[in-house]
Amino acid sequence: MEAERLESVVEAAERLFASRGFEKTGMRELAAETGVSTATIYARFRSKRRLLAEIVERRLDEALRIADGLPYTDGRAVADGHPLDAYLETIRRLNRHFSGDPLLRRIFAFESHVRDRRVLQHSMRVEQELTRRSAAALSRMAAEGWIRCGDPEAIAQLVSLSLQGWLARESRHGAPLSEARLTNALLESLRG
Repeated sequence: MEAERLESVVEAAERLFASRGFEKTGMRELAAETGVSTATIYARFRSKRRLLAEIVERRLDEALRIADGLPYTDGRAVADGHPLDAYLETIRRLNRHFSGDPLLRRIFAFESHVRDRRVLQHSMRVEQELTRRSAAALSRMAAEGWIRCGDPEAIAQLVSLSLQGWLARESRHGAPLSEARLTNALLESLRG
């Protein structure tokens, strides 16, 4: 029961942070909305920033679950079709996950502005793991002759950087090309 009540706090915080903003949402308001005492909320999360960090970490962990769709993850091969198609679809899903989430957009576009050390460290670990998995999938596809790629690690890093750069540009000026179009152009060049 306690876990369900605390989960309702996280869900309410996500809603209120999105609709009213982080600064304008108070812990008392969360307590009133969820029926969980402020003392219980503080005992579990310690602060509003810790609550926000938990929300962001959950969203980052979801990205790792999406990345399980990359071909050759954990030694699994692609059941049907071209492994590059499975790779592209997973990268598209990851990019939609980041570009569609206002919190993750800010973190990945403007990492230098993230004040919470725990969130920054977790986001860096997730980014490194996503790039590692991406490079491993590209390496295996290249080794098996599915794609032409002399430097899978560099391509994986470019895929990551293209999303980050697109998010930053889109946030500042609007992007002249869609992120999906840029990613497709980069990855389609790998087809042999």
